[in-house]
Amino acid sequence: METLDVIRIVLGTAIIVVAAVFAARRILFLQGMIRSGQPAVGRTSHVGKRAELEGSQVLGQKKLLQ
Repeated sequence: METLDVIRIVLGTAIIVVAAVFAARRILFLQGMIRSGQPAVGRTSHVGKRAELEGSQVLGQKKLLQ
């Protein structure tokens, strides 16, 4: 291996590590923000009706975009 190859590998690895640190910090921030909210009451009730409504909204938008 030449010197430039080693420098490229080291710099590439350092950039990946820095990007991973930024991504991890952002994920932890978003997770904390999500957990700070109040729980949604009734979110798990009427699962069938809610799934049908969500499906109709998604399919309606799909037809709109065609």
